[in-house]
Amino acid sequence: ALSRCSLFELLDENSFRILSQAAVWRLYMPGQVILKAGTPSDQRLFVLLRGVAEVLYEGETEPIPVGHLQAGDIFGEVGLLTLRPRSATVVARSRTDVLEIPAGAMSQILTQRPEVRDMLMQLYQVRLEKTLKAVKAAARGQRRKGA
Repeated sequence: ALSRCSLFELLDENSFRILSQAAVWRLYMPGQVILKAGTPSDQRLFVLLRGVAEVLYEGETEPIPVGHLQAGDIFGEVGLLTLRPRSATVVARSRTDVLEIPAGAMSQILTQRPEVRDMLMQLYQVRLEKTLKAVKAAARGQRRKGA
């Protein structure tokens, strides 16, 4: 999974050492919440190592599925980059291994490797567009149900 993660391709030896010393491995079982929308950002970044997780946007009446994560995917970039509360809930859909990279380590890496911030900003923009499309589609579906 690490070899499929675009983040690791951008790290030099020193940044990789920072990450490897600080990162924490966590196991989540199906149905367990990995991140909860609305909780304060603690600026951790996450890498899904194994398994599948679902990303849910908290809609007005019910959660709206906006995507799935699989091995090698990064998440938590919105909170890291914007310092805003978590924008989505991430739920394990299978036995899921996650690497958590603490705020201090991410801060050091972003300072040493500005291209990592650029990559995370691009990821954030792509996901924002995808989320907006999913929310609009869900809203159209709700209007049809209510009509």
